[in-house]
Amino acid sequence: TSQFMESITNIMNNLLDVKLSSLATKEDFKTLHEDYIILKEENRILKTEIESLKGVHEKTERVLDDLQLKFRRNNLIFRGLRFDNQVDLVKLVSNLCQSVLNTEVNADLMSVTPLGRRDLPHRPLLATFIRFQDKLSVLRSVKRLKGTGISVHNDLPDNIRKKHGKLL
Repeated sequence: TSQFMESITNIMNNLLDVKLSSLATKEDFKTLHEDYIILKEENRILKTEIESLKGVHEKTERVLDDLQLKFRRNNLIFRGLRFDNQVDLVKLVSNLCQSVLNTEVNADLMSVTPLGRRDLPHRPLLATFIRFQDKLSVLRSVKRLKGTGISVHNDLPDNIRKKHGKLL
């Protein structure tokens, strides 16, 4: 029986050794804690970098908006004009400015480009004026278009147009 008890004790000790060998030791916890501290510091640094990058991104967007506004400064968008593909768009806009808006615009000092898909029947027109004064004189006369179905707007970047839409 003593031999039997000894063999059971050996078996139990072996089982305990096997079970305890898979448990974490104090050293394991210490290593995990050190890793945790390192990761926590990395996370703090990354959060700081993200905040910094957000600021840089916002500043870059403002600069880009300013550049787009300067690039589009002399542009107007005409909507509601009916035309076919054979018409001279510069003459069309120039005639509208003279006959309806009573504004003299030199056709040689502007360019007109249709916007949107070709299959649209009444595409908007992008008019680019060489002189800013010509653009302003057209904008001052826009009230004369009331009831014609024609509208004229500043050419604004999408994000600024959306901001203006939210304000109204």
